[in-house]
Amino acid sequence: MATHQQIVQHTVILRDTHDWEAWILIVKTLAGDSWRYINPTSTAVLEEPQKPQPTDFGGTNSSNIDPDQRVHWIEFSNLYYRELKEYERKKARIDKAEEHIITHTDPSLLLRKANYTTLRAFLTALKEALAPSEKVREQLVIDQYNEAKHLKGKSTNVEDWQQKYLLAYLRGKDLEIPDVMGDRPHWDLVKAFMQLDSAYAAVVSTQITSATLSNQPLPTVESIINQFTQHHRHTHTIEANIHGGVYATLNGEPPPYNTKDKKRPSRCPCGDFHLWGSCPELIESIRTTGFQLNSHKQENIKTFCKDPKRAILVQKVRLKARQYQLRQKKEQYRKNGTRESQEKQDNTEDDTSSFIEIDAGDEPS
Repeated sequence: MATHQQIVQHTVILRDTHDWEAWILIVKTLAGDSWRYINPTSTAVLEEPQKPQPTDFGGTNSSNIDPDQRVHWIEFSNLYYRELKEYERKKARIDKAEEHIITHTDPSLLLRKANYTTLRAFLTALKEALAPSEKVREQLVIDQYNEAKHLKGKSTNVEDWQQKYLLAYLRGKDLEIPDVMGDRPHWDLVKAFMQLDSAYAAVVSTQITSATLSNQPLPTVESIINQFTQHHRHTHTIEANIHGGVYATLNGEPPPYNTKDKKRPSRCPCGDFHLWGSCPELIESIRTTGFQLNSHKQENIKTFCKDPKRAILVQKVRLKARQYQLRQKKEQYRKNGTRESQEKQDNTEDDTSSFIEIDAGDEPS
């Protein structure tokens, strides 16, 4: 599951009491349903299934089984292979947990492992030495959760915060502390989201309220935070495209589109998210020397322009880009102050009063 992957990526090296809770939770997560076979408080043992022998069914090998017993031989053999497959799966989970234990335990503690014959015995010894008392344990988890539930404004690394929050939340859930019971963590997330995206926080708030009023199950905390991370990752990329885009201009003049505008652009006919007027696939007049067309994006543009209204919109955006470049050229000619430049300016005069201003990316009505 995605949540498990995100949690185990959170690096915790077991060195002392403060690391125990987070460390053992990751081990437990990696072990999955095999945890009971290494849990210090359990006595369950993972036993390898016994393969049926031909002698138990009146034969010396599989080819001379007693005919009256062959059906039972086949049945027990099939059952053995099913149980063996399940045994190997559970053993693999234990091996994965053990690998994590070896690579995420301080060497001074890991050296003790040689003194114990089983992984459970080693974990039991570590627990006795490092596990805090129940009261201290709960307070540590509460403190960790209270710290993790706060986003520290736009400077927060959302990916790191997500892992830190999930780890704290699941530790609190495992201990059943009141802070993570019911809808408390849901509203904590809404408050956290407000720090970065108030609109998204409002949407999540509405979902929680609607589920509560209609007596429907609340969305899981894991799903809420995972969806927010995906949303933030997507919108962060969009913002990078807006402010880091390259515009073809003359003399360093500003582009015809306001790059300080925080409005997110709609999808360009080429298929990417950016301002239409900055797309060389769409606007021929801004293509640089040697520019190579992308066949896939050109096909997207053709498909987009099959709608007559959209085709007209594309034509207007192209016209706007051409008129902008013409105005730049006129300004350049004016600065030259020559008669030849003035004549060229007259020849390229355009009637801007009849031009309909269209913000690149607007959909046709």
